[in-house]
Amino acid sequence: MTEDIELSRKYSLMCEERISKAMETKDAEKTLYKLTTMGIKLIVSSATPEKALTNIINKRGLSRVFDRIYGSPTSKEEHIKSVIDTFQYNSSEILYVGDSEDDKRAASRVDCHFFAIG
Repeated sequence: MTEDIELSRKYSLMCEERISKAMETKDAEKTLYKLTTMGIKLIVSSATPEKALTNIINKRGLSRVFDRIYGSPTSKEEHIKSVIDTFQYNSSEILYVGDSEDDKRAASRVDCHFFAIG
């Protein structure tokens, strides 16, 4: 069992390292910084474990771009609810940009806008 945990930990670290060095989508970083300078709050909502997600974003040097980083085990719907509570937004003021049916369902359940990519 201990060996399995150690292998899992090593695999996770290897994945984090490779993902953090992956090529970015054209102009993604530039767009994020532009949105930030426009005063738009940027929040990450992912099914990736939150600790790993935070590590990846830190390794990419993007932590200062995001106002919040949410990952699993919390659901995407709970992420949106937390944003509403934290920033005192109405759900109609939120645009959820996502690439999966799960993203679309979460936005629909909380009644916020959704923009599909990919």
